[in-house]
Amino acid sequence: MDQKKIGKFIAGRRREAGMTQQALSEKLGVSDRTVGNWENGRNLPDPSLYKPLCDELGITLAEFFSGERIPEEKMKERTDDILIKTVSENRAAGFAGMISYILIVCGVMCAFLSALRHFSQTSSIVLISVGMFLCFSGICIKVILFQQSTGKKINNTGMGFCSSLTLVFIILKLTGNISWSWLWVLSPAWLGVCAAAAAIAVLLTAGAVVSRRKKKR
Repeated sequence: MDQKKIGKFIAGRRREAGMTQQALSEKLGVSDRTVGNWENGRNLPDPSLYKPLCDELGITLAEFFSGERIPEEKMKERTDDILIKTVSENRAAGFAGMISYILIVCGVMCAFLSALRHFSQTSSIVLISVGMFLCFSGICIKVILFQQSTGKKINNTGMGFCSSLTLVFIILKLTGNISWSWLWVLSPAWLGVCAAAAAIAVLLTAGAVVSRRKKKR
């Protein structure tokens, strides 16, 4: 589905119906910012809102998924096309999901195989690296599938890197390739959490200051 096209279609139909974003959001029980995100193509509505949204905009589900008005004489043909496309996409997503699980399982097995078989340090590091690569590949596929199915984007906050680095250190620790204390093994995780907490505190403080200045004016 073309999110940008659907978003423009929603915005156009809303204006034609004489509704503001606020009015539409109140009827659907969401925020006006959520409606704005739909219209800007950032994400799609929750599937539970497809039918209510179409009813409010006076369009069919086929028109919603197409992102345009469909002449009545072509409605059946276009609806069939949309159904076939949806089934094909679901099959592809199911296959990709299965591949992602296989990659994650193989990655975990490779990462811990060195500890079970007592390979040399060099071989252990190579196996752990291959295992981590497979795990991350599987996770990336799962993230992409999630974004496509929900229409939501996952922003990179930096916590993924901290978590990955922590996992690498944990595996190296468990396989005996490093002799660090657990304090240092887990350091990327707690340092990342502290950094995130500090960033949130700064943003909240800045927001409070701006809010106070606006009130004074």
